Amino acid sequence: MRLGISSFTYTWAVGSPAYPPARPLTAFDLLERAASLGVRVVQFADNLPLHALPAAMWRELAARAAALGLAVEVGARGLDLALLRAYVGIAASLGSPILRLVADAPDRDPSVAELAAHLQPLVPDLRAAGVTLAIENHDRLTAPQILELLERLGGESVGVCLDTVNSFGALE
Repeated sequence: MRLGISSFTYTWAVGSPAYPPARPLTAFDLLERAASLGVRVVQFADNLPLHALPAAMWRELAARAAALGLAVEVGARGLDLALLRAYVGIAASLGSPILRLVADAPDRDPSVAELAAHLQPLVPDLRAAGVTLAIENHDRLTAPQILELLERLGGESVGVCLDTVNSFGALE
C-alpha cells in the first residue's frame, strides 16, 4: 500500500465555483504538499479538473511529480464520452494507472444499464492506453449493482474504487 493525498484532501483550498478561495491550490501546489508530507501518491480528482489545463502543463506536472518521486492518479466526473476519452489521454500522459470516475452528476443518477451503455465505448480506449477505469461507488450503488456493472463492462480495464464511507449512503 502507498499513502497519498487527493485534491479532495484539500477541498476548501482547491475551492469550488460557489466557494472560491482567494488563492486556489493548484495542481503543482498539491504535488509540493504531498512531497512535504512524505506521501508517494497524488490523486487529481474532479474538483481540480486537469482537462482545463493546456497539454503542455500535463507534461510539466508529470516531470515535477517524477522529480519529487510521486505517482499520479487522475479522476473525472460524468459520462460525457469525449471528456472521458480526453481523461484517458491525460491519465496516460501522466502515467496514471487509473481513471477514477464519479459517474453521477448533480442532475443525473444513471441506472446500471445506462452506465454500462455509456461506458462500453470507452473500454477499447482504456485497454489501448493501459489505464483502468475505477468506477466509484459514490453513495448510491450497492455491491450487487457494482458487480452487475463490472460484469456488463467486462475485462481487465474496468474496476471499482470502493469508498467505504460511500457504502453508508447505499445503506450497506
